[in-house]
Amino acid sequence: MAKPIGVQKKKSGYRWIVLAVIFLVYTVCMADRTNIGVVLPFLKKEFTLSNFESGAIASFFFLGYAITQIPAGFWLGKKGSRGIVSLAVLGFSAVTFLIGTISNVASLKWLRLALGVTEGPAPVSMTSTINQWFPAKEKATATGVYIASTQLAPIIVPIIATWIAIAYGWRSVFYWFAIPGIILAAVWYFLVRTKPEESPHVSQEELEYIRQSEADDTKGTVDQKSFGWLDKLIRYKQVERISNIKGVFKSWNIIGNTLVYFLMNCVVYGMLTWVPSYLVNAKGYSFMQMGFVF
Repeated sequence: MAKPIGVQKKKSGYRWIVLAVIFLVYTVCMADRTNIGVVLPFLKKEFTLSNFESGAIASFFFLGYAITQIPAGFWLGKKGSRGIVSLAVLGFSAVTFLIGTISNVASLKWLRLALGVTEGPAPVSMTSTINQWFPAKEKATATGVYIASTQLAPIIVPIIATWIAIAYGWRSVFYWFAIPGIILAAVWYFLVRTKPEESPHVSQEELEYIRQSEADDTKGTVDQKSFGWLDKLIRYKQVERISNIKGVFKSWNIIGNTLVYFLMNCVVYGMLTWVPSYLVNAKGYSFMQMGFVF
């Protein structure tokens, strides 16, 4: 006799360990891309950078990041996330270390481009892994934990990076920030598989729980209060599954989410890149004050 779903869920929970690794990996990913905002005032002082050059240093990362997103998605679909994530994390950690060795602005720009290229597969891999490892009713929670990592890094990076830069020099920021990624590349490879079916740590009960049908997840509907015309904006509706690549580019759900994410990143990364320099140069903050305020 099959055991009740509720009992199966309590018996194992390796997927939550996978989620913890996702959280740590993407926190490091965000830390390695945002530390430039804190270090930029030091770079401007040493290399006498213009505002245009400072902007280019920040933008080169996003150029590399953007051009690898879609190819990374295709590659993940064919090869799986285990090896790709490990290589990506190892790659952007190595580039982070190399940024600390630069002797001119040109090499910094190229390394920022390389950082974007190597970080590109990371967010696609994280969402793909969540999709494989969690049942439908837990995917929103898992995604929320993953997204929380993007907010943790900007909280801790300014304080840590500023302290390291003042105590040991700005180059040491990149040396030290490279270490966690190198460790986590190995952690990911040994602990996380592309699918739970491939992991020796997942019990049959947990696997059955993860793979339970959508019908099991949606049994029993909950009455929802009507908000009139607002329902057109805030209620989701069932749509047909996308069956081909062409459908991806025609889906309003995907287009709308992409637009919103684009606008959000304009604000978030604009602040992460420019606020530290603004506080130091325009407001006269010391570097340590900047780190705590930022």
